[in-house]
Amino acid sequence: MKKLQRFLVAMVLAIATLSASLTPSHAAEVVIERINTNTVMHVGQRYWIDISVKTTTEVEITQACVIWSGAGPFCFPVVHVQKNKKVRVSIIARQPRVYDVQVFVKYKSGGKVYESNKSSVKVTVEG
Repeated sequence: MKKLQRFLVAMVLAIATLSASLTPSHAAEVVIERINTNTVMHVGQRYWIDISVKTTTEVEITQACVIWSGAGPFCFPVVHVQKNKKVRVSIIARQPRVYDVQVFVKYKSGGKVYESNKSSVKVTVEG
């Protein structure tokens, strides 16, 4: 019984240490406030996702990333961030179905690369 208790305590400590190491060590500097896109898309056609972000400091947004119902992320370079802090990324759906599309951006701050929060929208892709 004591061996089991020691094992369980060791597991709890290991899990606590792992979750502490996965916690970001900085406050989020880029937060996605809203995403806008078509909620009904057609296979093979190009669509835009507009990502409205809020920044607390000057950062360089380098990539916009999309996750299709767990597949991905597929990240694309950001060429231009509009003055109203809007980032655009184009997507093309390949398979008809309903997707949970998650979006986030990668940004540089203090020489390091960070990720924003994720925001999602349900998208129906028709054949």
